[in-house]
Formats: sequence, C-alpha cells, structure tokens
Amino acid sequence: MDLTGARILVVDDEPELVDIYASWFAAIGCLSVSVAHDGDEALEMCDQEVFDLLVSDINMPRMDGITMLGNLRQRGHASPCIFVSGYNAANKSRMEELGVRSSLTKPVRRKDLIAAAATALENYEPPQK
Repeated sequence: MDLTGARILVVDDEPELVDIYASWFAAIGCLSVSVAHDGDEALEMCDQEVFDLLVSDINMPRMDGITMLGNLRQRGHASPCIFVSGYNAANKSRMEELGVRSSLTKPVRRKDLIAAAATALENYEPPQK
C-alpha cells in the first residue's frame, strides 16, 4: 500500500509529538491522519473507523500502547502497528506476539518514521470498507 492512500492513527499522550507526527504524514499526502491521546481513546476510534496503520507511544496514562494493541487484536483489528517510544526490551516478546512491525526510539527522525510506515504497509491488504 502506498502511504498516500493510507489512513493513519497516531496515538501519544504528548500533544506536541502527536502534532509533529500527524503533520509529517499529512505532508506526504496520506489519505487521512487521526490522533488519539491515549490507548482508551484509540480503542474507541478504532471501533468507529478502519485505520491502515497505528503509530503509537508505549507509555501513556489510562492505557499503555501494548495493552491497547492487545485489546485491538482481541477485537479483530489487524492494522499494522509501529511503536515510537523509549524501547524496553522486556516488552519485545509481547510486541512480537502482537505483530508490531517496528519499534523506534524517541526522538525519532522524520525520514525514519516515514520509512518504517512504508515498510509496515508494504504487504498490508486493507479490509473492505
């Protein structure tokens, strides 16, 4: 899938980073870029709308990114996910179980995030709308 046709959800409790990441994806012409400020909000949004890619922090209030992704998988959501966070090796096996495509460490460079997103979507077939 080309990023220009992608519907992306950015999930992070840091408003500045949500705005930065969303602007990066908007600048390359993604179909839509939505934002959530924690895992609970992301779950609600994913139940209402289909996203092709999730870009999420791990450490957030109310619900962390790994718990959020686990809940999404239990609900049948199969969208690829990239974590952008302070990487914790203890989470690596759980992230692999959940099918996390990439884990980047903050601060992340624009080109690295865009490249990880493109790679995550290479073989992704979006569900029928």
